[in-house]
Amino acid sequence: MQARPKPHHLVAAWLLALLVALAAPAAAAPDANPFAQGRSRVGISGGGVGSAGHYDFYIAGSFGYFLVDNLELGGDLALWFGDTPFYAQLGPAVRYIVPLDADVKPYLGAFYRHWFMTGDAADADTVGARLGLLIQSRSFWLTLGAAYEAVVSECSGDCDDFYPEFGLSFVF
Repeated sequence: MQARPKPHHLVAAWLLALLVALAAPAAAAPDANPFAQGRSRVGISGGGVGSAGHYDFYIAGSFGYFLVDNLELGGDLALWFGDTPFYAQLGPAVRYIVPLDADVKPYLGAFYRHWFMTGDAADADTVGARLGLLIQSRSFWLTLGAAYEAVVSECSGDCDDFYPEFGLSFVF
């Protein structure tokens, strides 16, 4: 698996998204739990990484179901395009959202991913952990966080990565 370059340009996007989310007050009542047992979530995200004339971008979707209040079991699918061969990642995830009475809620989670590689590269398996903030806006939740991901299948070279994450989630 090729190590992804550090995406420093995403920091500016994080700050802009944070300002937009904080400027839009939440529509839900403060005592309503959007992460209550039985609710569902869908999310979208995307981004790009690049260095030394090499650029890749991805689009991703996620879903989740709250088994109990604030504990989500879900899955992620991402498709990568760009200068390297096409690859996709798919896997389950679990996330716990800290139940604070606020429009900004911290979360932590774990995930497993299988990377489907094209070309000469072998498929890879990874595990990871994430933490961050969910920021409530009028009709969505902005996700800002960081993840650590390590290759658990055969790997040569740089076999782990630390990177920012951001996206939009809709809870229903």
